[in-house]
Order: sequence, then structure tokens, then C-alpha cells
Amino acid sequence: MALREAVVGTLRHPMRAYYLPLAAAVLLGSSAFMPWIAIGERGLGGVPELAGLLVLGLAILFPLGALASSGGFHGMPGPRLERALERLDLDASTWEQVDAILDAAAAEGEPLRDEIRAAHEQTRALMEAESPDVDAIMAQAEAIGALHVEARKLQLRTWFAVRTLLTQAQIDELAEKRGNRRADFRRR
Repeated sequence: MALREAVVGTLRHPMRAYYLPLAAAVLLGSSAFMPWIAIGERGLGGVPELAGLLVLGLAILFPLGALASSGGFHGMPGPRLERALERLDLDASTWEQVDAILDAAAAEGEPLRDEIRAAHEQTRALMEAESPDVDAIMAQAEAIGALHVEARKLQLRTWFAVRTLLTQAQIDELAEKRGNRRADFRRR
């Protein structure tokens, strides 16, 4: 059951768009050492040259930059809220209810996420036209803005649904931690 949940969670993870670049980076990184491993029957061995080390370094650093981004997609609820709630001492029953709320929000957010992606692609197509129609681009910007508002509303509905499961002390603890995080961000 845990393996199934891990696989489903991985496939539904908001950062799943980075799976292909990460896999490519791993392959690129491993291929950087291929000439030093073996070519045919002949083993080359030895220490990689500076160019090989640079390629490997870039292959490792590039995906790490992709992973540094946190949170959901376009304000969708889920990972950030779940990480925040993990800091609280919630019982198993509350976690089941939270998971149900987050799963429902994810199911509701998936079509919205797809609409946002499609709207951005349509905007790119409009902007790349030989003679861009400014009015159509502006109308598309309005449509994208409306979709983002819907995403934010979903995020808020999810938060308030989860909030009804929390005690006032837990709500205060979350607020305090969020305030500390914002204060830390301002100091940077």
C-alpha cells in the first residue's frame, strides 16, 4: 500500500514536469564518465579532464536548481499546506480528513492547471505571430488573470476547509511559523 501511495504521489506531484530534465541530467552526468569507463574492449581509466568534470558539475547543478523551487503550481493548494501541517501534532483521524480535503482540491485543481497551461501556450502563439494582435493578447491576459483568481479561490477554500479541523492553538502555531518565515525572508 505504501509503495502504491508513493508512486501515485510521485505521478501527482506538482514538480513532475521536472522529471524528464532530471532524468536527462542523470544520463548526461553518467555519460560524462563513459569515455573513462570503457570503449569496446579497451578500458581507458584515469582521471577525467577538466571539461568532463565541468559537464558533470553542470549536470548535477542544473536539476538541483529545478528542485529548489517549492510549492504548488499557480497557487494550487497541496504541498506547501501539507508541509506546514506536518510541523503540527495532528492525530491520524485529522490527517485522514486533511488528506481527503487535499485530494479533493487536487482533483478540482487539475483541470484548472491544464486550462492555465493551455492559456499560456495560446498567449505564446499569439505573441509569436507574424503580426501580433494586441487586443487578442490583452484579452488572453485577462483570461489568464481570471484563471489565476480561480486558482487562488481554490487555495483559500482548501485552507478554510482544513482550518475547520484545527484547534485555535494549532492555527496560532501555523501563523507564528509563517510570520517567522516571512521575517527570515525579509532579513535576506
